[in-house]
Amino acid sequence: MYTATTFKKSEGNAGFIEPSLVEFNIDKTIMSKNVLIYASLDKELSIEIKHSHTLMLNMGDVCILRPNVEHRLLSNKPNTAACIEMQSGDWLNVFAVIIKDCSEIAAFLIQSANQKNTPEYLLLLSTSGYDCTHLIHDIVEERLQMLPCYQTSILGQLVNLFAVLSREYKPLNKSHNTDGVDEMIIRLIAYLNANYSSATLESTAAHFCYHPDYVSSMIKKHIGMGFTKLLQSIRMEHACVMLKETSMSICDIANQCGYKNMSHFYNVFNNRYNMTPKQYRQEHD
Repeated sequence: MYTATTFKKSEGNAGFIEPSLVEFNIDKTIMSKNVLIYASLDKELSIEIKHSHTLMLNMGDVCILRPNVEHRLLSNKPNTAACIEMQSGDWLNVFAVIIKDCSEIAAFLIQSANQKNTPEYLLLLSTSGYDCTHLIHDIVEERLQMLPCYQTSILGQLVNLFAVLSREYKPLNKSHNTDGVDEMIIRLIAYLNANYSSATLESTAAHFCYHPDYVSSMIKKHIGMGFTKLLQSIRMEHACVMLKETSMSICDIANQCGYKNMSHFYNVFNNRYNMTPKQYRQEHD
């Protein structure tokens, strides 16, 4: 049996990946509709993909599985592993600030929305002897202690983990890239993250010298959501950060996020998080 630490987005804490302790039985088929990131914390970790081939992860190696990949964890003895589960599309918001620096990983995650053209996994091996397990242990400790601002700390540590994976690790298998589209998507998301307050489809298209229809169809094809929903998600993530970390009024936050109509801001926020901005701030106070 694997004792796994799963970092999972939980209800009522949207915008953050909440760790919880779970156990996976060996030889039991696992399939998630979300992206899964596996790492072994103390021994070798074997992952059998669809009963066809087996991946061997040494301690510190990392494997990212795209959604809907049948797999099993194999072991003859107890093993401690980590599994980070991210709902499809959520990583766009959580890691938008560093997406342009994590091109290989970002390309795989972008392509995971279009599963027919995406490898089942991305296996990352350390090229410098660097072991990222201590980063994962720190995230676990942060969640178990639940000190003030622990969610913000976890978010920062996850950003650091992705940066380290991009700098110190090398993909054993390359994700498929078509005509630079992945790089374009990465640049586009980074642009929206920096200009979320005023960006529109037209202004975004003009910035990259493309027709709005092309930008819209490209986002839909490679991310799996429309431009409006993507921008809305990024704006909501920034709104959550401001609600938790600043004393700005809700009206000022709405304006900062590009919402001039307060009723519309409240409706969008409530539909996404099942609570009002005020309730969200109180819950994270």
